[in-house]
Amino acid sequence: MSEMTEEENSGSRAIKRQHLDSTETSLSNSSSDYSCPVCYDIIHEAHITKCGHSSLETNSSCPKCGNLLSGGICDIFPNLALDKLVTKYKLVNPGRKLENSSKLGLIAGLRGFVNAESKKLTLSDVDAMLELLTRRKRKLEAESALAQNRLLFEFLERLLCDKESQMRRIGKQVELVKKDVAFVKKILKEWEAKKPIATDIEHTNINEKFENTPSISSVNNCIPGNIQRRRMCSHFDDFVDCYFSLRAKELVFGNKHSTEEDGNVKEKDHEKGLDEFRENLVKFSKFNALRPIATLNYGTDIFNNSTIVSSIEFDKDDEYFAIAGVTKRIKVFEYDCVLRDSVDIHYPCVEMISASKISCVSWNSYRKNTVASSDYEGAVCVWDAGTGQRTRIFREHEKRCWSVDFNKADAGLMASGSDDARVKLWTLNQERSVACLEAKANVCCVKFNPIGASYLAFGSADHCVHYYDLRHAKRALAIFKGHKKAVSYVKFLNGKEMVSASTDSQLKLWNVNEAHEGCVRSFVGHVNEKNFVGLATDGDYIACGSENNSLYIYYKGLQRKLFTFKFEANNAILSASEEEKDRRRDDDVNEFVSAVCWRQTSNILMAANISVNLCASISRMSNVLHTDYNCMNIFFITLLRKRVNQKRKISYGAIAVVGIGKEELGDKDYGDGIDAKKENIRIATANGCRSLVDCGIQDIFVSCMGDSESVAEGSTLGTWKFQEYKSKKDIIPKISLLEDASSDGWCRGIIKSNAQNWSRKLTESASNHMTPIMFSKEVQEVLGKHGVNVIVRDKCWAEEKKMGGLLNVAKGSIQPLSFLEINYSGGPINDRPIVLVGKGVTFDSGGISIKPSAAMGEMRADMMGAANVVAAISAIAELKLPVNVIGNVIKRKNMKHSLVIRTDFISIVTIVDLSQSISFKFHYLNIFSKCQGPSLFHMINNLNKSCKDCIFWSFLIFGAFLRLTPLCENMPSSSALKPGDVIVAMNGKSIQVDNTDAEGRLILADALCYAATFKPKITIDLATLTGAMMVAIGGAATGVFSSSDTSWAAIESAGFYTGDRMWRFPLWNYYSSLLKGYSGFDLDNIGKGKGGGACTAAAFLKKLGTI
Repeated sequence: MSEMTEEENSGSRAIKRQHLDSTETSLSNSSSDYSCPVCYDIIHEAHITKCGHSSLETNSSCPKCGNLLSGGICDIFPNLALDKLVTKYKLVNPGRKLENSSKLGLIAGLRGFVNAESKKLTLSDVDAMLELLTRRKRKLEAESALAQNRLLFEFLERLLCDKESQMRRIGKQVELVKKDVAFVKKILKEWEAKKPIATDIEHTNINEKFENTPSISSVNNCIPGNIQRRRMCSHFDDFVDCYFSLRAKELVFGNKHSTEEDGNVKEKDHEKGLDEFRENLVKFSKFNALRPIATLNYGTDIFNNSTIVSSIEFDKDDEYFAIAGVTKRIKVFEYDCVLRDSVDIHYPCVEMISASKISCVSWNSYRKNTVASSDYEGAVCVWDAGTGQRTRIFREHEKRCWSVDFNKADAGLMASGSDDARVKLWTLNQERSVACLEAKANVCCVKFNPIGASYLAFGSADHCVHYYDLRHAKRALAIFKGHKKAVSYVKFLNGKEMVSASTDSQLKLWNVNEAHEGCVRSFVGHVNEKNFVGLATDGDYIACGSENNSLYIYYKGLQRKLFTFKFEANNAILSASEEEKDRRRDDDVNEFVSAVCWRQTSNILMAANISVNLCASISRMSNVLHTDYNCMNIFFITLLRKRVNQKRKISYGAIAVVGIGKEELGDKDYGDGIDAKKENIRIATANGCRSLVDCGIQDIFVSCMGDSESVAEGSTLGTWKFQEYKSKKDIIPKISLLEDASSDGWCRGIIKSNAQNWSRKLTESASNHMTPIMFSKEVQEVLGKHGVNVIVRDKCWAEEKKMGGLLNVAKGSIQPLSFLEINYSGGPINDRPIVLVGKGVTFDSGGISIKPSAAMGEMRADMMGAANVVAAISAIAELKLPVNVIGNVIKRKNMKHSLVIRTDFISIVTIVDLSQSISFKFHYLNIFSKCQGPSLFHMINNLNKSCKDCIFWSFLIFGAFLRLTPLCENMPSSSALKPGDVIVAMNGKSIQVDNTDAEGRLILADALCYAATFKPKITIDLATLTGAMMVAIGGAATGVFSSSDTSWAAIESAGFYTGDRMWRFPLWNYYSSLLKGYSGFDLDNIGKGKGGGACTAAAFLKKLGTI
């Protein structure tokens, strides 16, 4: 004990404070009074908050009491008195600054003493010191644990208090909701009790013709209720906030009442709050969609981007409306006339020309012909709309005048706001302003209260809305703060509520009688960062434009938007060129809605955007159209805004009606070689869908027209676009079947047309993006998803098989060849196969016999045969047809499908139906075509005949950029095949190459030889001998060479069904004799003489089809 006392005394001597010569005062004993509560250092440059506390460091709240400093630096003031006291304290106590450093020095001195004197310490000294330090450590640990538990206790206590408070609040809310549920349930039961029962209805005298007619309530209340319910769920959180804000009084004061009279009053308050919320709910669900009903052009030139509409206003009777903008013209139109005429070009009743660009117009609420305008030169003009003459002009504003407004109560009073930071009041019977309100920033908008003649609100660039009583104009009655940028519009919903718009992309609702409560509600969703986008209200609903070229509708009781309407540029430029349309779409980022106006006596809204100078009248009610599906000659395509009931009424946003020809036209019409009825349906569907796509519609419903498969083909093929390399891709519309009937045919058509679109995509791809390797990978990826086994072989395999034609054609390119074998299992595998061979030259330059440059661009499509084959296999696998593909073998049994793939360039039959069992010996079939017509409507379709045991075998040959077995590029190079070279095919026959541009038959020869090893029943070769076939029949049909009348009949029948015309060419021995070479080789790759190019090519392949 004595040792501890001695150590404590020594320690106290070590940290003894030095005294000044002067006498200590009370200031030196209260140093903590001058310490910062944040950092505990001596305060310097003292400041004080509104709550009366001072601190050293900047903070968002007071460190003493925790009050938020919402005004930032504006809520902090210099504390000169405290600063003076701190200065005096520092003079009296200069050592105070070193107190912390003295403590650090004490610790360092203690450590130094232990290090220096430890050798002199005895064991008892060390034990005493350890005991002393141990007790001190335990004491500190206990104090620390105590402090931690106290802190934990305080946290848990506060958490418990908060949760109990939440529980009480939630309990009150649950109790209130239960009470409201019981109240509404009671109302519903009373209504059910009063509703007439079924027996009463049966005895009423109702006209017989209405007995089977669905009631209005069943149509309008049953299905639409589901729509309203979904919309309510999407805004559920907003409704919860609205509900409890309206019932806040009951939540705070509870339901207890002392007297019966108080109970009656509170019961009325309860019903009043519930009625208010019910009104909000009803108004929210009153309308379902926005529907455009008329358009008109404000500018004289539809492609002039300078015709911005800045203001739209209806007159007091809503019979006429005025449109003004930067064209320096005020145009007055008659509303009913615009609505009656279907065209978008209307002539105004009156046109008034201003000397400067017009920023705003306002119609007098008492004098029908009086219109006021403000312009960019600061002038305020008054016009006579009856004569079109200006009656008065005011020129007191020094800068641009943004807004003008007539007083609703005092028809002779109007106000204007300008960039000169002034709001001026004018009367029609005086030449100068009668009053002026000085603002601190640019004034962007002015608006009179519609109820009080002496109340005026204006928004300015200081982010605030200023509200004045003109009878006491020296200072604002209220200033509404909350916006983060300039206030561009102010509108009154009624005498108490006001909405403001700002370039901070927010609308804010204010109560002018409760300015101290701040913003009632903020509306977010639209985009507004730099432009005037318009603002309008009818008292309950608020409309504003957006810089994403859309119109937004809000309900005043909900924060989130109700509806949006997108302005599409191509709606107004349907007659423009494709280049102009593309430019419009690219400039969409610069388009925005510039003005909106509400027609107060109806649910009509007008809006204008700057892109195409379009002013559109829009109704909140959806259009309703009665549909009749018994008429087979009319075809409906529509953008469905709201689907009510397919058998009753459907709401449409746009309709395309097209004719499909005579109803009796169809199966017996063989005159043109195709089923005219099916083809007409495909063409009509494609034309209708494309028309709607040009109008910007992205959700299309089509009628089945009695042939849903043909409708699926036409709509899917007609709306497809090749846009693989576009930086900004067009949106492919979503197409759905309007009826539920014939859904199986619709699904088949979709599968087949998607396969054909894949073939088109492969063919249209640039050759540097569709090399043999790339093609092989894509085929493996796509077909692998359907369980099809794809084997890719390489050059070594071709060398092993001695495929001289393929190897020699491919050696001119640096791209390696490849060979695909497709395996698909769907039926028996032991029957002799039918072989399908597809030409796959990804790019054909002609080799050393190079093509003219004008014809070379299309040569990326020289792999069309291969593309059609893989697309056909894709459709077969997805349709799960009874077909086997083993290795290179496709087998079919009892198959009722023909498969026809057509692209924009080349139409080739890939798999055809054989209408009877095949029992003949080997037959050869060769198909050539060059089709450059616009037809996009042919694909895999059902055949009308069945066959028993038909087997198909398919493998693909690709040249040039493909790595499929006979796959190569035909390119000129030092190592390329040369005219006069002799090559040896897989079957050992020698071929002299007289023309390297006739490369297709060389690689197909090896493929046919390889196919013969499978001993097929029939071989079908799909080639793209484009030039010779175009000379022969143009792009109207597909050329067919066949040694079998049975197979030709099957192909002709399939072509009729699918809309692909087929034409048979001769395969005589005469053409084979033209290919005989000289004594040094077996064959020539081109025939002797001129003409018959396609026939000699087919004869060449026939001769090499066997080993």
